[in-house]
Amino acid sequence: MGNILLEQCLAHLADCGVREVTTVLPVPAHDRPDLDAALALHTAAGFTEIDQLHTYTRHP
Repeated sequence: MGNILLEQCLAHLADCGVREVTTVLPVPAHDRPDLDAALALHTAAGFTEIDQLHTYTRHP
């Protein structure tokens, strides 16, 4: 189901002229077994990791 939904969304975006899509998964996704399905879905759709975004929280 996830594959079909993602492909439909990407097809719609392409029809609207979108040529680049960025997705965000918690970093590092490879170390999170709960994200295996999401990582596999993105990989199967042709997404590749190009960078990692690290977030920091400052506590007062």
